[in-house]
Amino acid sequence: MEAWVRWDDWANFSQWFAFGNDDQWRAMFINHREGSPVFQYAIYTGRDELHLLALGGDLRLGQWYHLAAVSGPGGMRLYLNGVEVDHNSYEGSFAGIAPGENNYLGRSNWKDNAYFHGALDEVRVWSVARSGEEKRAVGAVWASRSEGRCLFAMPTEGDFTGISRMMKR
Repeated sequence: MEAWVRWDDWANFSQWFAFGNDDQWRAMFINHREGSPVFQYAIYTGRDELHLLALGGDLRLGQWYHLAAVSGPGGMRLYLNGVEVDHNSYEGSFAGIAPGENNYLGRSNWKDNAYFHGALDEVRVWSVARSGEEKRAVGAVWASRSEGRCLFAMPTEGDFTGISRMMKR
């Protein structure tokens, strides 16, 4: 999956992408850690089975970043503006989390986590892993991204059930 993401605050574990089921601890998500700018990509395959990638606290509020996360053959990989910043050998992906009953943009599967405060653009979920070259090309093309290019901004509160239904299709 990939998207252009802009955070307006570091609300507690706010997620811009969430897939899975929290009560079974089977979920995939992209968020930041607690109230900090430490960005993380995680897959839970059970309560004590966390597969985690992280990027240190170099992200700034109000700035657009191209973020991409890959899982499957070749392991988990995390990209920032087309550059790989972390990886591990875990090869699971969406299939290992099935059926993925709760899928959201802008909110978490866990009720105690805050809603995402910011904006998203060009969100894509791929059925195949895109190459590092493909991600770098996107980062180079949009490196000077402007506010006027935002096509989709998530509300900071409200009902996200329509988005959830859309992602289940």
